Amino acid sequence: MKSDDIVINSKWLILNLQTIQAYQDTTLGTAAFKLRLLELVVIACHDIAVYLYQLDDGAHKHAEWEKWHKEKLDALTKEDPEESRVHRSEYGPPTPFWRSFYRYYTKYPNGLADVVGYWVEYEIFGGVVLFDRGESEEEVSEMMSTLLLLMESVI
Repeated sequence: MKSDDIVINSKWLILNLQTIQAYQDTTLGTAAFKLRLLELVVIACHDIAVYLYQLDDGAHKHAEWEKWHKEKLDALTKEDPEESRVHRSEYGPPTPFWRSFYRYYTKYPNGLADVVGYWVEYEIFGGVVLFDRGESEEEVSEMMSTLLLLMESVI
């Protein structure tokens, strides 16, 4: 853990101190305040999903799903190797919780658990939430503020 991280519930939810400070530095009710609050909520939801997935504590263990997934892909290859390439993508990564744009789990720090985190973001927020923090990596983009205001008018 880096020194600029703060641990909440000391076991699994880690929020960056700079992110928390940026939230605290905003003025209540402003677009920046709402964006920073949304940022904290999104990070928490994603991290909770990662944690729960990594527990592998449900009724259906990851190994069961991975076995089923491998059997399906192997069956496709045996039936028609040429056609299997097209249909393999329909089965996605070896987890039932994924979105098509976030399936390449080998590039994420938490692997499949991050894929699940992105799926949770999509299910809760209607999409994966990305933040443009500008050149400094700490600012709130005016475009994001405008987007937030547009979202409020729809809701």
